[in-house]
Amino acid sequence: YARGAGVAATLDAAKLNDLRKICREIDLLQPAVDDNQRRPDNCEYPWLTVQNGQGQVVAPMRARFRVDQRLRTPLGRLLLKVAADLCQRMAQA
Repeated sequence: YARGAGVAATLDAAKLNDLRKICREIDLLQPAVDDNQRRPDNCEYPWLTVQNGQGQVVAPMRARFRVDQRLRTPLGRLLLKVAADLCQRMAQA
């Protein structure tokens, strides 16, 4: 990683695309972002789902979010490194 170029500048297109996917999963945790009603899950409010033909309310504290496991991978740690680098650059600007 070249000093002055930033972490993100050193990544190839495939890695950046993978990071974008994780960022999209994080966006989907917001109640206002439901992916055209295909993703009602969010980290703030309960939502309805159908299991075995019956409607059930899902409480966020009982839910497993898709992004949770991805953040614990090397790619998830890279996302945190890129975010920290960006924050540091913004603070210095």
